[in-house]
Amino acid sequence: VTNIIAKAHAQKRKFEVFCCKSHPPDEGVHLAEVLDKYGVRTTLISDSQIGLFMRDMNLVLIGADRIYDNGFVNKAGTLSLCLIAKYFKIPVYLAVETTKILSESERVIKLISHDRDEVYIGSRNKLSVKNVYFEKIPIDLVHKVICEDSVFDTVDFINWYAISQLLEVFGFIWSLKIKL
Repeated sequence: VTNIIAKAHAQKRKFEVFCCKSHPPDEGVHLAEVLDKYGVRTTLISDSQIGLFMRDMNLVLIGADRIYDNGFVNKAGTLSLCLIAKYFKIPVYLAVETTKILSESERVIKLISHDRDEVYIGSRNKLSVKNVYFEKIPIDLVHKVICEDSVFDTVDFINWYAISQLLEVFGFIWSLKIKL
């Protein structure tokens, strides 16, 4: 995502980036600082303010930690961002490297809770606090997928993914036959 924005800025394109804080652990703050350092016009907002500013946007560009045929894994809050974009009819573009593709055997994604103090520092010890960093997002909330190979419509990416998985399986079988 950072490289795409930096490249567009280097090409003298005029735009403003709104970065969600991504709390916790505030990854959006780091992104906003990096973009500001590059000279990109950047506005940092809290995650809960995305609905206030979405109507001023013409696209949403997000990354993913992992991707699979019908969805992807990213920072908690991405699902809400995509749903708000869909409500306002703003296209969502997903930028992801193909090295982040999950194979069938890697699909089990555990939702691990992190330090409660990142969310609540009060004195109520019996208060239940959830602090999960990642969530699954359905791929059908994405307009296009951007990766090293191409820019795909969502349906085309799903087809490309299926073919790449088949080739991986057949490649594995083929290599077994060679070794026999």
